[in-house]
Amino acid sequence: MIVYPIPANDMIYIQTNKNISELQLIDAIGRVVIISNDSQIDVSNLSNGVYQLLIKSDNDRLILPVIIEK
Repeated sequence: MIVYPIPANDMIYIQTNKNISELQLIDAIGRVVIISNDSQIDVSNLSNGVYQLLIKSDNDRLILPVIIEK
C-alpha cells in the first residue's frame, strides 16, 4: 500500500491492490474529519498538522500518520 504525497497540501492518494471499504482521516484530538471510500481524499480545506489515516480494506485495518502542510 502506498500513500502519497507526504506531506500533502491538497490531495492524498492511496494505491493498493485491495478493495478499500472506508477511509477515515482523524485529527490530533481524535475527531473524524473526513470519511471516504475513494482512493483519494481532498484535504485542501484542512489545517496544517499531523493526522491519522485509517484505511479499512477487505479484512484489514491500517493506521498511518499523514502530514498536511500548505
